[in-house]
Amino acid sequence: MAKRVLVACECSQVVTDAFLRVGADAWSCDIDRCYGSNPDKHLQCDVREVLYNDWDLVIAHPPCTMLSKVSAPCLHSGKHTMEDVYAAKEFFMMFTHLNCPTCVENPIPLKVANLPPYSQIICPSNFGHKFTKKTCLWLYGLPPLLPMRGYYTSAKSWHDHCNSTMKRRSKFWEGIAEAMAMQWIDVI
Repeated sequence: MAKRVLVACECSQVVTDAFLRVGADAWSCDIDRCYGSNPDKHLQCDVREVLYNDWDLVIAHPPCTMLSKVSAPCLHSGKHTMEDVYAAKEFFMMFTHLNCPTCVENPIPLKVANLPPYSQIICPSNFGHKFTKKTCLWLYGLPPLLPMRGYYTSAKSWHDHCNSTMKRRSKFWEGIAEAMAMQWIDVI
């Protein structure tokens, strides 16, 4: 029987597709419409409606707008409030208490958000991409990801390179998604 994988807060299906390729019964879930290649494997709803179903693995990409270290200027200028940060933290924390192996992905967090310590920091340049972008993983019942597909020592910062839409900037990296699928499918 195929392992059931939920990729929460994903409409691009980058991670979902990687798990489908290794034989998992993978589903993306987001309140936004799917723009990935398998819309029949997308649940367009609030993830809380399906989160506590029988999943063998959950990979979550909760919105980082209020939690990311780079959002500090918005907090200090009043564009965001501490109430926004607390609401985002509550949503984030929902993924840390599941009854199955779980990975929660987000950038380096704001200190005032007081998130639990992350398990690992990874970078796209460790997974075959020519860019750096520190990405934190909170791992529950999963081993750390091992680098694969080459390492670029002269990688450029994704933030310096990418001046496009928020949707494009936040799209997950195929190399990291492939590593998750290949390294975690046998663990779950």
